[in-house]
Amino acid sequence: MGDCHSSGKERDAGTHAEQALRASELSYRRLFEAAQDGILILDADTGRINDVNPFLVKLRATNMPMPLLSLPPLE
Repeated sequence: MGDCHSSGKERDAGTHAEQALRASELSYRRLFEAAQDGILILDADTGRINDVNPFLVKLRATNMPMPLLSLPPLE
């Protein structure tokens, strides 16, 4: 039977990678939310809007009050 135990170095590398990923996600989220440009994130397969930043919501609210996430897929 094979050894299923990981070394301390492997666990440390995994922990470091997870911390780096969390820091990267936090950095991205802050940029996304603070941007003074409208940003939307689309699902590449369906064309549906997955997320919009607050600036785009505010910008859109002055023109069209329909929620962006309720719109049909883009073509």
